[in-house]
Amino acid sequence: MESFVDADNPSKGKMKRSYDLNSNDFFWARNAAIPFPQVAEDIDMELTKYKDDASEVTRKTGVSSIEDLNDSGSSASHLKAAITLLPELRERKATLDMHVNIASALLEEIKDRQLDNFFQIEENITKQTKAQMLELLNDAAKGKEPLDKLRLFIIWFLSTEQEVSRAEMDRFEEALTRSGADITALVYVKRVRDETRMTMMNSAPSAPTQPSTDSNLFRGFSSLSNRLTDRLGAGALSSNFENLISGVKNFLPANKDITITKIVESLMDPASASSSAIAKTEDYLYFDPRSANARGTMPGAPSSRQQSAPGGFAPGSNATFGQRRQGFSEAIVFTVGGGSMDEYGNLQDWAKRTSAAQGVGGPRRRIVYGSTEVVNAEDFVGVAARLGRESG
Repeated sequence: MESFVDADNPSKGKMKRSYDLNSNDFFWARNAAIPFPQVAEDIDMELTKYKDDASEVTRKTGVSSIEDLNDSGSSASHLKAAITLLPELRERKATLDMHVNIASALLEEIKDRQLDNFFQIEENITKQTKAQMLELLNDAAKGKEPLDKLRLFIIWFLSTEQEVSRAEMDRFEEALTRSGADITALVYVKRVRDETRMTMMNSAPSAPTQPSTDSNLFRGFSSLSNRLTDRLGAGALSSNFENLISGVKNFLPANKDITITKIVESLMDPASASSSAIAKTEDYLYFDPRSANARGTMPGAPSSRQQSAPGGFAPGSNATFGQRRQGFSEAIVFTVGGGSMDEYGNLQDWAKRTSAAQGVGGPRRRIVYGSTEVVNAEDFVGVAARLGRESG
């Protein structure tokens, strides 16, 4: 990662730092899949805990700082208990200092690229009008990275139910080109929208999101970001990190299951799945190696299926794809093509959440996720651009 040599004097340039993150890192193991604001809060909590432990040691030994302690010399006989704690305390502090530096660099990048604003728009992407999207694309002050604007537009274009005329699309493409974005990917994206209208991506969220006019969502994050800038050059980031995360809870994604999770839920837990989730797998085939009578039986027409009577089966328990649906506690989910960490994380969150809902002694759900390849957002745009060139 890169960070400024002197945050108060950017002209001094940046310096590169490298860190090794592995399973032995207690903070990384606990927070690798956690949203960034929660990571920032955990850093604050761990720093507070470290300070309390260090203060307890210094209080009992009478020294002013744990740095004054050492494991040699005459003090060893009198401070044996305290010295025993020194290696663990120093290792913990080094780990926390490393993650504070990483979090600081991430916050600087988020602020520089205005990713908080893009995040807010994406959370309410279907509420954005064509005029709002065009205004954002034309505004040079809204983010410095053209790829961010292109990605946001693709999400909106594949999610919105609004009709986009050819003339309107031309204006969108012109705005993206002026911002410096390579719009080759839009050739393929337009074809996908025309063929499918992306009905799977328009599935309703599990929980309602706040209206796009709610400015409270990022008030805490903006404050955090501003105060971080003030602290970077002060040399006291570690000791004052708790002051940087006030209100950061507001910078959290809405709790919603994405399409692949809804599909898995309808198969693993049909009794609890929504009707929209069940509809996504209505034509799936069911193969049971233990039964010769339920191998890929196609369902009949929807109108010919028996409807659930009041007090009958729960949603999703009617006979479909060869047999009545039943729940499962384990699944292997494999996507042919590109997968993502978002899908993996969302599936694991669902498995953890629903397992906890079963209570102590209930079945634990376990999901193994895989794909042909795992791509990030930039890789996805690159693949779409290649497909656009091939189809053009």
